[in-house]
Amino acid sequence: MKKAHHFIAPRRHWAAMFALATLLIIVMGLVYYRYEENHIRQEKYHELAPIAELKAGQILRWRQEQLADARRLANSPLTRKAVADWLRDPSASGL
Repeated sequence: MKKAHHFIAPRRHWAAMFALATLLIIVMGLVYYRYEENHIRQEKYHELAPIAELKAGQILRWRQEQLADARRLANSPLTRKAVADWLRDPSASGL
């Protein structure tokens, strides 16, 4: 009976070592995964940031063009006359 007890202790020792090694591998895998995730996120951010800046510039220029067109149209004598005519007679079909 003494021999059976003697073999159980090393088996528990090996099982505990295996469980600890498994846990260590899992934790190290998670740490590495998080590191790679952050690295890829930063890499993609640096790739997309210049594109976003260019797009923002394009939108700003487009908006400025639209506002300039609206000002030009609002200040046009033809537009002013058409609006004045419409205000005088909204039912006129010539407008």
